[in-house]
Amino acid sequence: MGRITGSTRYCRPIRRAVLAQTVALAVVIVAGPQPVSADPAGPTDYESSISDTEPAPGVELQVLGGDSFIEIVVDEGTEATVLGYEGEPYVRIDADGTVSVNRNSPARYLNEDRYQDVAVPANADADAQPEWEVVADDGTYAWHDHRTHWMVPDTLPPSVGDRSQVHLVNEWELDLVVEGEPVTVHGELFVLPAEKAWIWGALALLAAGTVLALGRRSPVVTIGISATVAGSVAVLVSATEKAAQPAALGPSPLPLALACSGLVAGALTIALARRRVGMLAAFVSAAVLAPWAVLVLGHLTKPVLPTTLNPAAAHALIALTVGAIVAVVILAGLVAVLPRTSAPTVAPDSPAAPPP
Repeated sequence: MGRITGSTRYCRPIRRAVLAQTVALAVVIVAGPQPVSADPAGPTDYESSISDTEPAPGVELQVLGGDSFIEIVVDEGTEATVLGYEGEPYVRIDADGTVSVNRNSPARYLNEDRYQDVAVPANADADAQPEWEVVADDGTYAWHDHRTHWMVPDTLPPSVGDRSQVHLVNEWELDLVVEGEPVTVHGELFVLPAEKAWIWGALALLAAGTVLALGRRSPVVTIGISATVAGSVAVLVSATEKAAQPAALGPSPLPLALACSGLVAGALTIALARRRVGMLAAFVSAAVLAPWAVLVLGHLTKPVLPTTLNPAAAHALIALTVGAIVAVVILAGLVAVLPRTSAPTVAPDSPAAPPP
């Protein structure tokens, strides 16, 4: 009969997988939150909304990312100009959909950063003749407008006291010129009640405990199933966050890439659970989903999320997914520490002894 041995052949791929997980996590913590070439919206306490717009047929404006962006969409056949902070032409959208930005407008540079942390070149003068630069051709443009959001990071307005209530921070106005006629957009900025993060923390702990309990007998299979489910939800969360923001200014593709990778690795773990490579797939699923959980952890502490999902549903999905991912990482660690019990191998049968 074959003998069961804790093969050392597992140790090398396991060590490599654990090392890959550590390196991936470190890289994402250091560089992951930074978008490729934008300043995307994130979870926040603020919500800005448009309260009133003077009649402007063919022009639609909306706030995206809680209070992060203003987006204007102009129908074909209509011409509109957005005015900057000093009344200068800032963005022009022609009747054919061509979108141009005035390089001499100070707003052109100030609006590149959520908190206006940029240097304005000397040529940027509101009184200078406009110098137009074409940036799009679809009649749509989005920007950080500092009239519509709070400009002090990590500090709430002094007027905000009881965090169980909604607080009006200020009212704002945005001036346009549509078909040669002045148009004023009116809006309001609010601080929403503080998010009850303990609820989502408890939900995450419940998910983690459930997965750990299920993984006591078959950790690799449990990792595969949990990673597949968590990866699927992570794909949904990341995709809706991407869809909720302007394409040119949206989030880094990294969270969605991590979620997709975790989903695929989880499915491979299920399919290959009885083979040695299945264990390696389990480690890969933990390696790519753990950084995703780190990136979205802050979402559980803020009431406004950059997503197209219902806020409560988004919070619940993120909490359950983070909890499941924590359990996946713990199970993967146990498999790595206890390879003899988690991943035994069967040695080839020895020749049968001759009968006495």
